[in-house]
Amino acid sequence: MLPIVAAALRLADPQWQERLPEAARLTGLPEGVLSSLRADVGYIVSGHAAYPPRPAPAADAPTADAAAADAAAAGSVAVAPLADDPYRSAGMLGLLTAAFVDLGPAQVEDRLAIACPLFGLHGIPTLLAADEDGILRPMLSATAGSAAALIDELRLRLDDETSVVALCARNEHTTRFVRHGGRSGRSLADWQIARWLGSGGFCCLPLTTNGKPVVALIGMDHEGELDSDLCWRYAALLGAAVRSLRAAQRTQNEISSREAVLHQRFHDHLRKIVHEASNPLTVIKSRLEMLGIQRPDDTPLKDELVLLNTELDRIDNLLRSASALPQEAPETPRCQIPALLLDMRSIYGDTLFGQRGIQFELRAAGQLPPAAIPASALRQVLLNLFRNASEALQPGRRLVVSALPQIIVDGRASLEIRLVDNGPGLPPERMADPFSPQRSQKGGKHQGVGLSIVHDILSRWGATLLCRSQPGNGTSFQIFLPLEQSA
Repeated sequence: MLPIVAAALRLADPQWQERLPEAARLTGLPEGVLSSLRADVGYIVSGHAAYPPRPAPAADAPTADAAAADAAAAGSVAVAPLADDPYRSAGMLGLLTAAFVDLGPAQVEDRLAIACPLFGLHGIPTLLAADEDGILRPMLSATAGSAAALIDELRLRLDDETSVVALCARNEHTTRFVRHGGRSGRSLADWQIARWLGSGGFCCLPLTTNGKPVVALIGMDHEGELDSDLCWRYAALLGAAVRSLRAAQRTQNEISSREAVLHQRFHDHLRKIVHEASNPLTVIKSRLEMLGIQRPDDTPLKDELVLLNTELDRIDNLLRSASALPQEAPETPRCQIPALLLDMRSIYGDTLFGQRGIQFELRAAGQLPPAAIPASALRQVLLNLFRNASEALQPGRRLVVSALPQIIVDGRASLEIRLVDNGPGLPPERMADPFSPQRSQKGGKHQGVGLSIVHDILSRWGATLLCRSQPGNGTSFQIFLPLEQSA
């Protein structure tokens, strides 16, 4: 507190411009800020701006005249109370406001932990604010077992007719409570609060901001312990902290409101996409059904149609679930690797590779234990890798996909799926960090996130992905899938 008062005295000096560097060193604020502060103070004391009234003195508190008389009797110069000196009080208010401006709740609490001892407070007072339900709740974090946490459990209401805390919040006047022996008085809640604060009583300081009640609870042992000037100083410090907390809460509320609006717009956009996409999917499925009716004896075609319809259903389900929140229930992690690879070759072998003159070879043993990953997840992984290979390979090149027998990876039984091509290899800049989202060099609609998605899916199911590539000598991917525990 002393550096703040000393800086205020230098700013109030007739030769304040010469003492401006001293005030800057004491406060840590730039000289330009202090000059603006002094100009604001001049505006306030000139009567053009509303100035907060000094609280009424307590009945047993010494008056300014009495304090001056005592000082004169002691042979010293009397100093007017801070609240009676407009320059000093406005300077302190401005400095305190600057000290707490644009801080988050945690930072406000840290600043209060430093400032409160300088103002003669043993700790940070409990700050109570009325919520939407009219219950006085702590504004700062309340650790379990602390006075603030215990007071929060009281669920003290703003309309409580017996508590001096609620009375202070409603009337915006300083109130006090002092315990008298073991008697609780009118309010058992007030008696408990005093006991939790570890004092004979407490003083309630009103810190209402923008019409929203806030009360600071300061422990005291007797009625006249806190005079009006000391209460003014405490109210100035804690009021600056409360205003910063309110501003941070308003900012957070605005962010939450914007996020809610964006979420709703995104949800509506997805619903529209799902609705529009269902039309072509329905047309495709209808045409496939007609094709099966026209060629009822073509067994291979029927098998192909079943696979295509399964994939179309999966696309439809993915679209419909896009606008829903992720489900907590995990998908069953079980997949028969050989069957899945054969299905994918039937569906994508000709489309992605055969029609482009690229050789596609599949080597998989017929009897392999099931892997601990859902078939849909592994299908998405392989489809991404297949598509990348088909776009990178030129006609006449080759992709070989192999499913290898059981091996041990990191002490766990696993299966390996290996994809090897003889294409141009990954670009050097891509190979430096192949599994992070990067800007694609392919152009068009490519977003450069395919390998990142593959890596994330496999990591989610405890699988491992390795990549090796040399310019001009091709690329290989090794997928190590943990086996199902029961296998």
